[in-house]
Amino acid sequence: MQDFSPKPNHAGHKLRQLARFVWFWPEPVPFRRPKATPNIAFVVSAFERLSILEMAPGDVPPAKGSRQPFSHRSGNAPTQGIVPLTEAAATQLEAFAQEIQVRQTETRGLMVSCLGKVRGLALRLSLVLEYLHWAAEE
Repeated sequence: MQDFSPKPNHAGHKLRQLARFVWFWPEPVPFRRPKATPNIAFVVSAFERLSILEMAPGDVPPAKGSRQPFSHRSGNAPTQGIVPLTEAAATQLEAFAQEIQVRQTETRGLMVSCLGKVRGLALRLSLVLEYLHWAAEE
């Protein structure tokens, strides 16, 4: 694991990296051994549905030395597409973002950076959960 503790020469860089961690987690649950075998057909079907999702063709070539796993013959890397929010979701996100801004003014230290990234984190996690739900549909 990479050391993200602040160092005298790189404190700013290291502290910015700390804000990128997901800093919350679910309540722990007691471990229980599974009682049923996984439904392999369901899992394969869900992954097949996820595999049909495509990234939009990019019009900017990857940066020199980029480790992007995607490439086209033209040298352009696929880019993220925009997934629009419903009006209800946009309204909820706006209220959430405003609440987070208030919290940012009331906190200090590393938490300010973490709160600055939480709106994007919430959007990305929401999209992952929505795609998983979509992939599980029959």
